[in-house]
Amino acid sequence: MTKFDVVKTFIFKTVIPIMFVFFMYQIFIDLCVSGTTTNYLYLLMICGIPFGIRYMFMLPILVRSMGVGIAMMIFNIAIGSLIGGFILLWKLTVALYYIPLSIVRFARA
Repeated sequence: MTKFDVVKTFIFKTVIPIMFVFFMYQIFIDLCVSGTTTNYLYLLMICGIPFGIRYMFMLPILVRSMGVGIAMMIFNIAIGSLIGGFILLWKLTVALYYIPLSIVRFARA
C-alpha cells in the first residue's frame, strides 16, 4: 500500500465522516435544545436520518383508515432514524479505529 493510498483511505474513512457528523450536529443542535437542556436522543435520531433513509419504509403500511396509515408512516420514520443513529455511531467508531491504523500503515509504507 502506497502512502497516497493510506492518505486517501484516511480521508475517506476518518476525515469525511467526522466532518459530516460535526456539520449535522451544528445544523440540528438548535432543534433539540429546550431551555438549557439538550435531548441527545432526539439529536441522535435527527442526525441519523441521512444514514437510515433506506430503512425508513421497511414496515408495510396496511391502510385500514387514514389515521392508521399516517401513524405507521410516522413510526417507520422514527424506526429508520433510530437505526440511522446507530449506523452513525458505528461510522464514528470505524473512523476512530482508522486513526491509529492509518498511522501504522503510513509508517510502514
